[in-house]
Parts: sequence; structure tokens; C-alpha cells
Amino acid sequence: MSTPSPSSDSDDGVLAIARGGGTLFAGKLFTWGVRFALAIVLARTLNADGYGLYNLAIGIATLVATFPPIGLDTALVRFTASAVARGEPDVARANVRFALVVSGALSVIAAVGLFVFAGPVAELVMHDPRLAPLLVIACLAIPALVLNRHLGAVLQGVRRLDLGTLAEQFAQPVARAILIGVLLIVGMTVSWALAAWVLAAFVATGMLAYFAWRNMPAGSGHQQRSQGSQMLRFSFPVFFSNIVSSIGDNIQTIFLGALSTVSSVGVFGVSNQLNLIGSMFHSSVVSASMALFAETEARGDRRGLEALYQTVSKWSVSLNLPLFLALVLFPEALLSLFGPEFREGVTALTILAFANIIN
Repeated sequence: MSTPSPSSDSDDGVLAIARGGGTLFAGKLFTWGVRFALAIVLARTLNADGYGLYNLAIGIATLVATFPPIGLDTALVRFTASAVARGEPDVARANVRFALVVSGALSVIAAVGLFVFAGPVAELVMHDPRLAPLLVIACLAIPALVLNRHLGAVLQGVRRLDLGTLAEQFAQPVARAILIGVLLIVGMTVSWALAAWVLAAFVATGMLAYFAWRNMPAGSGHQQRSQGSQMLRFSFPVFFSNIVSSIGDNIQTIFLGALSTVSSVGVFGVSNQLNLIGSMFHSSVVSASMALFAETEARGDRRGLEALYQTVSKWSVSLNLPLFLALVLFPEALLSLFGPEFREGVTALTILAFANIIN
């Protein structure tokens, strides 16, 4: 009986990354398209000032939501994939329960904390009391944002990235677009726009929970201890890395709100929205490959790990370059879609494009 060669395993891994990364990229591209259209609508409806408040509230809530996972979302991908590969579904289920309970409790604490300190954050840090009621609305999304990361990680671990994409990259933006469309008819305000964002996040939570429950391998019915201590040891270094990344994504918006005007935040938000497409394919390929990296490492296949790493790096750079050139060559034309007051973001968009391609 013949055994698969390393090159055969590597080719299978490349094909899996292509399928998973392509599916996730298509979903993210769809999401970006919907968000791009919504950003134009919101920017023109709320103007730079209102759109700045909207982005500040979302940025602060999203930043707070990066702390409760404590890296367990990344650990879930690795430990779920490894447990399933070893034929231990009960252990995989125990790991999922552990991560959801720990991070779910922390997310509620974080949401309550932002609710309680919404006033001081708005007045003492952002110097704009109008932000306080918006933070009260935005904090409601924190548990959903945290659960979505964990449930999506479970689907990555069982290699059902397509279902996570369906929930987060298709259903969530469509729900948000429908809600925004209704608000345009009955009356759009910053508060209602934020409420639509919160509700859409919970739509994705419901779908992800259903998909994760249906696609986890059936257990034997025997209770197994989770690998909680191992997951925590693995997650803490990853957690600090994720915090640095998340702070980098949101701190510019928060600093602008604290040190400049709300209108500047709106202009920056539009520039950042345009720049998002530059990182979508890279993040899609990385997400699609995480479970494969975990399985390949579990087999001790170092040559396979090298091949997967080279493939991910090559695809990321080659497909990001043309997007970078479009942003750098035509920044004013792209920003004009949001309204004439947003053209001052040309310098910000160019700097963000360079930062993204270097990163």
C-alpha cells in the first residue's frame, strides 16, 4: 500500500488554502463592497461630523472587545483542529466550552465597564459629551463581537471556513444594509446607525452558533476535561500580539478624536475604509491556512510548514500590489465619492496605503 508523499500533502494543503482563502476573500470583498456603499450613504447623510462620531463609537467598542478573548480565539483554531485530527471530539467540545465561558464572561464585564464609564470617556478623553449615549449603544455589541471571534475560530478549526464567511461576510453586512435602508426612509441618526451595527453583529452570532453546533464532530457523550491550562499558556503570547495589532487598527481613530476634531475622525474613517481592501486578501489567506498550519505541525512535517509559509507569503504580496497602486494613483477621485469635504483625506489615504503594503 502506497503512502502519500510530502509533495502530495503540500499540494493538498495549497489547494485547501486556495479554496478557503478564495472563499473568505470573496466574502470579505462582498462585505467591503457593502460597507463601502454604506460608508458613502452614511458620510453623505450624517456629514463628516456625524460620521466621525459614528466611527469613534465603533472604534472604542471594537478596541474594548479585543481584550476579553485573551487569545483564546486563536488557541481554539489550533486546539480544535489538533483534537479533531487526533480523533478526540469530546476534548474538542470541552475546549470550545471552556473558551466560550471564559471569554463570554469577560466580554460581559467589558461591556458593563464601557457602559458605566461612557460619560467620563466621552467628556474627559474625547472631549465631546455627544459621544456618551453613542458609547452606551455601542457597548451592547461587545459580547457579540467576542463570541463571533470564538465561534468563527471553531469553524476554522473544523475547516468550515465557508460557513463562517456566510455568517460574518454575507449575512451580517446584508442585515446591516437592510436596517440602514429602513432608517433612510424613517429617519437616519447616528444613534440609529449604531443600533443597526449592533443588531447586525447579533445576527452573525446566531448564525455562527448554529453552524458551530451542527459541524462539531459528534462526541461519545462522556465528559472530558478541557485543555484549558494548555490553551491559556498558548493564548497569552498570542493575546498580546493581537492587542498590539488591534490597538494599531483603532488607536489612530481614538487619538484623532481626543486630539483633533470629530470631522477629522470622519475624514480618516473614509480613508481607512478605502484602504481596507489592501489587507483583505492577506488576512483571508492567513485565516484559511491557520488550521492547516496546526495540522501540519501536529504531524511534525517541517517541509510542509515551509511550503505553506512560502505559498501564503507569495500570494499575499502579489495580489496586494495592484490594489496599493490604485489607492496611491487615484486617491482624490476615490475620496470624492463620499463628498467634497472628504477630499482633504488624500494624504491620510496615501500614508495608510504605504503602511499597509509595508506591513
